[in-house]
Amino acid sequence: MFTFALHDPPHRPHGDPREDLDLASYGVVKVLDGRTGTAYPGMPWEPKEAFTALAEYHRGH
Repeated sequence: MFTFALHDPPHRPHGDPREDLDLASYGVVKVLDGRTGTAYPGMPWEPKEAFTALAEYHRGH
């Protein structure tokens, strides 16, 4: 099952990849750890590739 966001495993891109808990998340966005994103300014997440794929699929229907 996939979901929009899971807040328990935050995206931590810097440092040890074992600490980037979002890598194991089924969310279609990366929940950011204490910051906001750039794709959607002010939001505490960034879209993953799955987000874009879903948006493109539904745009065509």
